Amino acid sequence: MTIEQRGPIAGDLRAGVGTHVYGCDVCQEVCPFNATAPVSDDPAWQPRPAWDAVTVVELAQSSDEALRVAMRRSAMKRAGVRNLRRNIELASENAGQKA
Repeated sequence: MTIEQRGPIAGDLRAGVGTHVYGCDVCQEVCPFNATAPVSDDPAWQPRPAWDAVTVVELAQSSDEALRVAMRRSAMKRAGVRNLRRNIELASENAGQKA
Protein backbone atom coordinates (compact mmCIF):
# COMPACT_ATOMS: atom_id res chain seq x y z
CA MET A 1 0.00 0.00 0.00
CA THR A 2 2.68 2.52 0.82
CA ILE A 3 4.07 2.95 -2.68
CA GLU A 4 0.75 3.02 -4.50
CA GLN A 5 -1.04 5.35 -2.11
CA ARG A 6 -1.02 8.95 -3.31
CA GLY A 7 -1.64 11.66 -0.76
CA PRO A 8 -2.15 11.16 2.96
CA ILE A 9 -2.56 7.74 4.53
CA ALA A 10 -5.85 7.50 6.39
CA GLY A 11 -5.69 7.51 10.18
CA ASP A 12 -7.08 3.99 10.58
CA LEU A 13 -4.36 2.60 8.27
CA ARG A 14 -1.38 4.44 9.73
CA ALA A 15 -0.54 1.94 12.48
CA GLY A 16 -0.66 -0.96 9.99
CA VAL A 17 2.18 0.56 8.00
CA GLY A 18 4.41 -0.02 11.01
CA THR A 19 7.97 1.11 10.47
CA HIS A 20 8.05 0.24 6.78
CA VAL A 21 9.06 3.12 4.54
CA TYR A 22 8.57 1.37 1.23
CA GLY A 23 5.97 -1.36 0.83
CA CYS A 24 8.23 -3.73 -1.05
CA ASP A 25 10.41 -4.46 1.96
CA VAL A 26 7.72 -6.85 3.22
CA CYS A 27 7.36 -8.39 -0.24
CA GLN A 28 11.09 -9.13 -0.34
CA GLU A 29 10.93 -10.85 3.05
CA VAL A 30 8.00 -13.15 2.21
CA CYS A 31 8.64 -13.83 -1.49
CA PRO A 32 9.17 -17.58 -1.97
CA PHE A 33 11.62 -16.92 -4.82
CA ASN A 34 13.93 -15.07 -2.42
CA ALA A 35 14.24 -18.10 -0.17
CA THR A 36 16.38 -19.83 -2.80
CA ALA A 37 17.73 -16.83 -4.68
CA PRO A 38 21.34 -17.25 -5.74
CA VAL A 39 23.99 -15.05 -4.15
CA SER A 40 25.97 -12.87 -6.52
CA ASP A 41 29.12 -10.78 -6.22
CA ASP A 42 28.02 -8.76 -9.26
CA PRO A 43 27.79 -5.08 -8.20
CA ALA A 44 24.49 -4.77 -10.10
CA TRP A 45 22.86 -7.11 -7.57
CA GLN A 46 24.23 -5.57 -4.39
CA PRO A 47 22.10 -3.39 -2.11
CA ARG A 48 22.44 0.31 -2.73
CA PRO A 49 24.34 1.93 0.14
CA ALA A 50 21.64 4.57 0.55
CA TRP A 51 19.12 1.86 1.50
CA ASP A 52 21.26 -0.88 3.05
CA ALA A 53 20.85 -1.10 6.84
CA VAL A 54 19.82 2.55 7.06
CA THR A 55 17.66 3.75 9.95
CA VAL A 56 14.48 5.79 9.69
CA VAL A 57 16.29 8.63 11.44
CA GLU A 58 19.05 8.57 8.83
CA LEU A 59 16.47 8.61 6.04
CA ALA A 60 14.68 11.53 7.68
CA GLN A 61 17.95 13.44 7.76
CA SER A 62 18.62 12.82 4.05
CA SER A 63 18.05 15.74 1.72
CA ASP A 64 15.42 15.49 -1.01
CA GLU A 65 18.25 15.54 -3.55
CA ALA A 66 20.01 12.63 -1.83
CA LEU A 67 16.76 10.64 -1.91
CA ARG A 68 16.28 11.47 -5.60
CA VAL A 69 19.82 10.30 -6.37
CA ALA A 70 19.28 7.10 -4.37
CA MET A 71 16.07 6.35 -6.30
CA ARG A 72 17.60 7.08 -9.70
CA ARG A 73 17.41 4.17 -12.15
CA SER A 74 15.22 2.28 -9.69
CA ALA A 75 11.58 1.29 -9.50
CA MET A 76 11.54 3.21 -6.21
CA LYS A 77 11.36 6.50 -8.12
CA ARG A 78 7.74 5.58 -8.74
CA ALA A 79 6.91 6.59 -5.18
CA GLY A 80 8.58 9.98 -5.58
CA VAL A 81 10.31 11.98 -2.87
CA ARG A 82 7.09 13.49 -1.50
CA ASN A 83 5.49 10.09 -0.84
CA LEU A 84 8.76 8.67 0.43
CA ARG A 85 9.01 11.58 2.90
CA ARG A 86 5.42 10.91 3.98
CA ASN A 87 6.32 7.28 4.63
CA ILE A 88 9.51 8.18 6.48
CA GLU A 89 7.55 10.51 8.77
CA LEU A 90 4.87 7.86 9.37
CA ALA A 91 7.46 5.14 10.08
CA SER A 92 9.18 7.51 12.51
CA GLU A 93 5.90 8.21 14.29
CA ASN A 94 5.12 4.49 14.51
CA ALA A 95 8.61 3.82 15.90
CA GLY A 96 8.12 6.53 18.51
CA GLN A 97 10.87 8.66 16.98
CA LYS A 98 10.84 12.19 15.70
CA ALA A 99 11.64 12.41 11.98
